[in-house]
Amino acid sequence: AEGYLDEALRALLEQKIHQVIENDEVAQLFSEKALVKNEIELLSKGQNVQRPDRIVFMADKVFIVDYKTGEKTLFHRKQIQNYGNLIGQMGYKNIHLIIIYLE
Repeated sequence: AEGYLDEALRALLEQKIHQVIENDEVAQLFSEKALVKNEIELLSKGQNVQRPDRIVFMADKVFIVDYKTGEKTLFHRKQIQNYGNLIGQMGYKNIHLIIIYLE
């Protein structure tokens, strides 16, 4: 509740983070060459503010990354598809949607 982690939990979380950022399929999204926007607000007419976890701009591609815990759900897919639609409305074309489950 206070934001403190004991050593065992810190080590477990660190291991999970490394598993994600060192994964060959997504490692490029965590490189220093990537232009990254974390938790930016996407505004659109008639919708609430949307806030994807990570948007990565690389060359002519845009990657939208959302981190999830627990079971995969249809809601997760619809949520990230909505993010993709909003980015597409801004004129971006080559959009890739990625959900990373941390469990």
